[in-house]
Amino acid sequence: MLQIAENIRKNVEQHNFLINKGTKKINITVSIGATTFHTTTRKIDDLYRNADAALYKAKISRNRVCSYSE
Repeated sequence: MLQIAENIRKNVEQHNFLINKGTKKINITVSIGATTFHTTTRKIDDLYRNADAALYKAKISRNRVCSYSE
């Protein structure tokens, strides 16, 4: 799962995004938070909360992939 997320992050970072009818290139990066069901995950809300915590961690230094760990 983390390797897939890292591949997405790298592809976005390396892609040439063009705006203004292709006259201007912009750089885009993404931060990704990932999680899986843990033994303590009881509800879908827990899964969302864990993914949000991982995303917050990734956004601190930007352009990163982070996973939730208990």
